[in-house]
Amino acid sequence: PPSPVQEAEAEVAAATSAAPAPDSPAASPTEDRLSLSPDTPRAEASPRATAPTATYVVELSTSDVKGAATTAKVFVKLTGTRGATAPVWLEARKEHFARGRTDMFTLEGLPDVGELEAVEVGHDASGGGLFKGSANWHVGDVRVTNAASGAAVTCYLNDWIGDKKGPEGYC
Repeated sequence: PPSPVQEAEAEVAAATSAAPAPDSPAASPTEDRLSLSPDTPRAEASPRATAPTATYVVELSTSDVKGAATTAKVFVKLTGTRGATAPVWLEARKEHFARGRTDMFTLEGLPDVGELEAVEVGHDASGGGLFKGSANWHVGDVRVTNAASGAAVTCYLNDWIGDKKGPEGYC
């Protein structure tokens, strides 16, 4: 008796020989007409279109005011003419987000959002700050640069994020 693979190959051969001419409007790929099992060998798949990606450089400045630093986990969300990213959590080290410091992060493989229209900065309210364990953070400015095009947007937030204002800041 023929194996399941041989039976599937025979079905494909029979369907292909009975298929309409390729330039006929009724023509469709063989797999659309056959029910193939996952074990059936298939022709190499055509490459699928993938959404364009981009690399962004994000610079976050923590203000130089009393209690400005935070140890909370920080995220950014970028919105542009072609859509938005999900919140991107920044891989921070202990010295990041300290008072008076500017930290730079390179974010690779994000969706290309097009021309930047808005930047959201926030944190998870974990960690603490100077004021009795609160996660307040005073953000000075945020600069986002598309590494490929060089297009940059600078937002002068100059505001608290956390207990005093809410966990996100927008610009």
